Amino acid sequence: MFSSVNRDNILLGTIDTHVHCGPDPVFEHRYDAFETAKLAEESGMRAIVLKNHSYPTAVVASLVKKQVEKIDVFGGICLNWEVGGVNPEAVYACAK
Repeated sequence: MFSSVNRDNILLGTIDTHVHCGPDPVFEHRYDAFETAKLAEESGMRAIVLKNHSYPTAVVASLVKKQVEKIDVFGGICLNWEVGGVNPEAVYACAK
């Protein structure tokens, strides 16, 4: 069982590599990317990786990163059919 101290600090230094947030054209989310990053920062997290099934999140992450100071924010691309499926050129473009 977690003590209250452990439970309060359980996210300190963590990295979430699979964060879905708004805006999202398919699913409704409670928080947008900016709010999510701020909550992660306030929780003491080290970094988050934004994810979306419909579009690459690298550009969103670069904008969000300017609004937080204590965490890293990364984006990527999910190679679902909405973005053309498995597409090495899309991965290359996202990585730039």
